[in-house]
Amino acid sequence: MFSLVTPYMIKAWGSYAFTFYAILDLIMATLVFLFLKETRGRSIEEMETIFHSKAAFDVDLARKQGFEQGSQDRFEEIDVHADKI
Repeated sequence: MFSLVTPYMIKAWGSYAFTFYAILDLIMATLVFLFLKETRGRSIEEMETIFHSKAAFDVDLARKQGFEQGSQDRFEEIDVHADKI
């Protein structure tokens, strides 16, 4: 979108188009600084707690169910050989 709009903005506004983008960047940086939570140095489990998500816990439950189901199923052994060139 920016690459399509910028030529028209430059034609209409001149160098003020870049001033517009600079102001937009400052606004976005301020919003990110004020409203996004810091996540550096935190584990995935801590992130799930911070954002109130249960995805990590659902993965653990699915893994346990998969192991239980896998122990009940019978699997055939399959030998895989690479073709010689």
